[in-house]
Amino acid sequence: MSDGQGQPPSTAKEAAIRVILGELGPMLEKADAAATMLREAHELIEKDLGALGGLVRTLEKAMVEVTDQITYLSEDVKAERAKYASIATTGTSPKSSAKGAAEPGLKLLAVVAVVSGIVAAAVTAGALMFLNQQNQQTLEQAKLGRAVANAVPHLDPGTKQKLQAAMQKAGS
Repeated sequence: MSDGQGQPPSTAKEAAIRVILGELGPMLEKADAAATMLREAHELIEKDLGALGGLVRTLEKAMVEVTDQITYLSEDVKAERAKYASIATTGTSPKSSAKGAAEPGLKLLAVVAVVSGIVAAAVTAGALMFLNQQNQQTLEQAKLGRAVANAVPHLDPGTKQKLQAAMQKAGS
C-alpha cells in the first residue's frame, strides 16, 4: 500500500481506501465538533439547571411571603368582621355596612390568590419549555449517534480504530 504522500495508488483497493479516508476526515472533524458541542451543551444545561434551581428557591420564598400576607389579610378580615358584628349588635351601625366593609378585604385576598396562581403557572410553563428544549437536543444527539453506529460496519478496520479513538477522546 502506498503512503498517501503524493504517490498514486497501486491498486483499486488503495484508491478506494484513500477516497474513504478522505471522506472520513471531515466526518471525524464533525464528530469532534459534535463532541465539543455536547460538552458545551452539558455545561449550559448544568448552568441552566442551577439557574432554574435558584428561581425555584426564589419562588418558594415568594410563595411563603404571599402565604404570610394571605394569612395576615385573612386575620384582618376576621377582625373587621368581628368589629362590625359587634357594631351591628349594639345597633350603632346597620348590618349592611358591616358586610360592605368586609368585602374589600375579601377582594384583596382574592387578588392575592389569583396573582400567586399566575406566578405558579408562569414558573411551570417556563420549566416545561426548558425541559422541551432539552428533549429536542437529546433527540438530535441520538440521531447523530445512530448515524455513526450505522456507518461503522461499513468502515475498514483502520478507520474503525480511528473512529473509536476519536469517540474515546470525545468521551474524556
